Amino acid sequence: MTVKTHDLPGPQTIARTTLDNGITVLVYENHASPSVVVSGSLHTGSLYARPEQSGIAVLTANALMRGTENRDFEAIYGSLENIGADLDFNTRVHKTGFGGKALAEDLPVLVGRRAGGRVAESNIPPPTSRAFARRGPDLAALRPA
Repeated sequence: MTVKTHDLPGPQTIARTTLDNGITVLVYENHASPSVVVSGSLHTGSLYARPEQSGIAVLTANALMRGTENRDFEAIYGSLENIGADLDFNTRVHKTGFGGKALAEDLPVLVGRRAGGRVAESNIPPPTSRAFARRGPDLAALRPA
């Protein structure tokens, strides 16, 4: 089997552009697969939170998929599941990441998911809630030793 090097991802096959807001976008087209994969990261992990805000990065990443002012949990997940798409957010010490997969024809649905408005405050559990209490071990791990 012969592999054509001009078909492999590399500087000659990946288009690179920087948007006005500083975001760098890389695109690799593979016409053999009618799907799209979106991924990225931001320098906004738990390392950047003040000690009194320990755990806020985890709570924010979790709240992003719980609903917005305009779209609730069921609307977000229903629209993704109806097309077999996937979208998620996560946070670590140094970065917050996002990723998603969908058929190429469904890319507008995938990238439009967060355009529904701000995260609804009702989706962020108060510190006294059971949801917050279950996060205790995760939150404790984020605190400096």
